[in-house]
Amino acid sequence: MGHPKSQKSIASSFIGFINRLVPAGHPALHQSVVTSLLLAVVSFCLSSLISHLAFHSLRSAKLLEMRAFLVLSSLVLNVALAAPSGEIRKRDVVTIQNAIVTVSSAASNLDIAIRTLSSDPRNAEPLVPAVMDIEFALTQARTDILPTQPISIAEAFNLQNAADTLAKSLKIMVMSSMLQRRALDQLGMTPMLLTSFMNQNMLSAALSQAIVSKVPAEGISNAAFAIGGARGAVNMGILSLSNAPLMMPAN
Repeated sequence: MGHPKSQKSIASSFIGFINRLVPAGHPALHQSVVTSLLLAVVSFCLSSLISHLAFHSLRSAKLLEMRAFLVLSSLVLNVALAAPSGEIRKRDVVTIQNAIVTVSSAASNLDIAIRTLSSDPRNAEPLVPAVMDIEFALTQARTDILPTQPISIAEAFNLQNAADTLAKSLKIMVMSSMLQRRALDQLGMTPMLLTSFMNQNMLSAALSQAIVSKVPAEGISNAAFAIGGARGAVNMGILSLSNAPLMMPAN
């Protein structure tokens, strides 16, 4: 059987390992891992006692201690890696929120590019990059969200503000395109923006599905409604640019 000093050394080594592995500021996680460690050490001591009764050679006892060390290492590592699920979920919520915010920012930038349009073709130069940016943002948002873990109903509710901001940003951008219809027509940019709106509609649908897939069943309807506001705004833009411009009343 292993010498008591040897057992104490192993336990001390594991505690040092836990202190290095568990991030600072996570007392609950530290307690969980240490508790599992202590239970494992007790099991190890019992197995060592049994091995002393069954084996009288030092070599056999040392081999058993090595096997126990490997088992304990695997156990502690599994506990330490599996325990911080709450932290992982928090990071996933932030990832989803940041993805939505990125699309909102891209929509705002496109709105600025549309607002600055005039009969001068040089003012249209920022429009094409802004159109490409929002389509890329929608694509990247879905790519970022798909690998995340499902979130709770409370966390889904907290995403409401980000979804509302996205819908608002898209609505403002679409309204700007309607107000700037004459400039768009003069510059020959209406077909390009209309095509982008159609692309945004498809990309928004894919993004909506990705977000809804992370929400609990009881929160799906609210999430779909919140994200649906973004698609509704884009559809309004498609309808507007697909038809002749509205005649503004004469002053």
